[in-house]
Amino acid sequence: MFEYRGKKMKTFLFLAAAAVLAVSCMRTGDAGVTGTQIPGRGIPDLYLRFTMHECWVELKNEPLQALNQDQWLVRWRSGQQAWAMNYKRVCGRCSYTVVALADGFLVIPMRHRFIENKVKVTDVWQMTKLKDIYDVLIKEVSV
Repeated sequence: MFEYRGKKMKTFLFLAAAAVLAVSCMRTGDAGVTGTQIPGRGIPDLYLRFTMHECWVELKNEPLQALNQDQWLVRWRSGQQAWAMNYKRVCGRCSYTVVALADGFLVIPMRHRFIENKVKVTDVWQMTKLKDIYDVLIKEVSV
């Protein structure tokens, strides 16, 4: 389904997200977290602001893995999971990781640290359409 690797895939996901997700504000994570005491290392790729809600999203590409697995290995860089845990502790909200697989997507709520970067099927939402990512995120952040 996805042939791109590395930065090309991340660029594709960013542009696809901008086209599909009806958000009032989207920026890359490089801008930092204004108004919080969270260090800059590990900041997610996207900040999405819906009408009344917001969330941070890290984008990952794992084209050699598929939806039919019972667990996945997500290559978070050093500091990325720690940033998510600090954000949850300081702001009281959850950030998310969206992973593009060979045949679909995973949405991972970053509610806890994943030991050895292994994510189990019970920790994720699995989907095959990019539009479904929006539905999951808007439902989650609206609670």
